Amino acid sequence: MPYAQIGKSFGRGYEAYTTQAFMRRHDFNDRQVVLVESAPTVVRPRYWAPTLALRRRYGPRGVSLQVTGAFGSYEERGRDSGDTPRGTRSRPLRAVTTSVTAEVDVAGFVSDVLRVTRRPIPRDTPPR
Repeated sequence: MPYAQIGKSFGRGYEAYTTQAFMRRHDFNDRQVVLVESAPTVVRPRYWAPTLALRRRYGPRGVSLQVTGAFGSYEERGRDSGDTPRGTRSRPLRAVTTSVTAEVDVAGFVSDVLRVTRRPIPRDTPPR
């Protein structure tokens, strides 16, 4: 699946980026079977998958919001109960998902809870 990603930092911890991907399978892979209407089906997808994301950093922590889509079609080739291949038909593919991700600094949190202090590593001073 080839893709390209570009983003921009706006300062004050705000970032935005987009990812553009394209998926195309040229042949049917009989090892990857999905259930379509409760029947085993082999699919061959072709779709565009854009993603838009916003991220806000708060020091070592952050929150991201993503919206991802899949727009295109897939061809399906099912099998009868006797494992005989059925015909092939094309179906539209339209999907949109959203997600919110929280990033935490576990090491910083643990050191704050345990009140562990970080001491600088002593450096040798060169002789004069």
